[in-house]
Amino acid sequence: MSLLEDTILLIVFFSEDKISPYDFTLNNMIFLIAKQSGRLRKIDFKPTACGFYSYKVRSALENLLDDTITIKDGGMVLTDWGDYLVGLLLGELDEDYIDIVRDVVDFFQGLSPEEVLVFLYYRYPEYFKDVKLMQIIEKNKTDLAIELYRKEKISIETLSEILGVSIEYLANLLKKKQLL
Repeated sequence: MSLLEDTILLIVFFSEDKISPYDFTLNNMIFLIAKQSGRLRKIDFKPTACGFYSYKVRSALENLLDDTITIKDGGMVLTDWGDYLVGLLLGELDEDYIDIVRDVVDFFQGLSPEEVLVFLYYRYPEYFKDVKLMQIIEKNKTDLAIELYRKEKISIETLSEILGVSIEYLANLLKKKQLL
C-alpha cells in the first residue's frame, strides 16, 4: 500500500465523526497532513469552493473501498481487514507522522465545512486565486473565524491575523460577545 492509502486508513481509524467519501473533508485533511508533514508531495491538490480536491486521493480511496473501508450510514468505517492493517501501520509508521494525522483529524472534529474553508483560505492563501471563491469566504469570515476560536481550534493571535485586526481590538470584540 502507498503512504496515501495508509494515511486514509489512519484518518478513518482516528475520526470520531463519520467522514463521507463523497465530500471534501478527506481531501482537506490530507492536504493539511501533506503540508504539516512534508510528505505526500506528489499529490496535486486543486482549490475548489469546498477546499481542496485531488484525483489521487479519490483513486486511493477507491482502492481501499470494500476490502479495508466500507460505507455505513453515509460514513467510512474500517472493515476487520482495515482494523488489522491499521494495527500494523501503528507499529510501522514513525510516531511523528502518526501524531500529525491524529492532530489533523482532531482539528477537524466538530467543524463545519465553512469553518474549515476559512481556516484553509487564511492559512494557505496562495492556493486561492479565484476572486469568486475569495468573495464567498470573505462574506462570512468574521463569524466563522470567531467560531473557530470559540471551539479552541485557533489561537487569539491566529484569529487576529485572519480578521486583520489588532489583538486589543479583538479582545474588546470577544468581551462583547462574551467569549473572553
